[in-house]
Amino acid sequence: MKYLHYLMLCSLLFIGCSNKETKEITDGYHIEGSFITGNYSGYIFLNTPYTKDSILVKNNRFFFDGKTDFPIQGWLTTTNSTNLAWLYLENSNIEIKLTNPEALHVITVKGSESYIKKTRFENFINNHYNDANFYDAVKDSLTIFIKKNPNHSLSGKFLGQIASQSWILSAKEVANFKKQLDTTKQTGSDLFVINQAIKKLNTYGIGNQFKDFDIYNLDGKIVSTNTVNAPYLLVDFWASWCVPCRKQNPEWVKLYQEFHTKGFNILSISIEDGIDTWKKGIEKDHLEWNHLRSGEEFDSPLAQYYQLYSIPYNIVIDKNRKVIGVNVEPKQLKYLLEKSLH
Repeated sequence: MKYLHYLMLCSLLFIGCSNKETKEITDGYHIEGSFITGNYSGYIFLNTPYTKDSILVKNNRFFFDGKTDFPIQGWLTTTNSTNLAWLYLENSNIEIKLTNPEALHVITVKGSESYIKKTRFENFINNHYNDANFYDAVKDSLTIFIKKNPNHSLSGKFLGQIASQSWILSAKEVANFKKQLDTTKQTGSDLFVINQAIKKLNTYGIGNQFKDFDIYNLDGKIVSTNTVNAPYLLVDFWASWCVPCRKQNPEWVKLYQEFHTKGFNILSISIEDGIDTWKKGIEKDHLEWNHLRSGEEFDSPLAQYYQLYSIPYNIVIDKNRKVIGVNVEPKQLKYLLEKSLH
């Protein structure tokens, strides 16, 4: 089963785990580009974080030649558009087809292995986000890719995206991955994102202690969030006016009914000000667990500490009140509970 999982990661996410190079190696890059619609005769600009180049488009076609010390993300712009067409520069023959000079949508890119890897990574994330074993799959994928490609700028980009936009990794794990990178081959912006993610995760990410607050219970009394505990506790931030929260509630109800007697509990914390609407939402959604309310919506000390800019949002903690998951999907939490609560 582990071998099949490995093959899936290699084939679906990162094209292949062999050391064989399939693209043509040249002394530099040669880009042949074209617009499939429109009649553009102005300049097109090729930019990277370190270089700028431009050329006049003729008959809707353009060409760039250059050399890069390592694969790096670049972007194309025109004088007629504020949009960007992203691509990856590497020393190979690259063919790119765009829609029109105004939209600048990329239709196809050939010859850039880095661009294909990046696209497959993004598709993997988007298509498998709700899979039960998503967290494990992404960790394994990142481990494989960085180990085999420490000099590739995609390694830093992937790490930065995963560390900053999700809660799959702890601060320690992000730092360990960063140590494996050749930082001279990573862009300054990607390294900045990674460093900021480490700083953020050190405050309240996976592996840290959950910070408790004194807020209101259903009777209007101020109590501490530490009054609710369990071997596995889901702290769910929501509000009765939050449509996505209400749509997600039935999934939490199913998990509560299945695992509550085995050591799982839920603490729902509403950020809303309205007491009556809060209580009616609890009753209507049949949320038969512990409820507290911070009020002040996104301006409360609790919301500020956990940087709640949108809901639903959740944190999973263990019996020692250590954070073991952040913003998990119901399928992912069920996978964790099935593994942990026998």
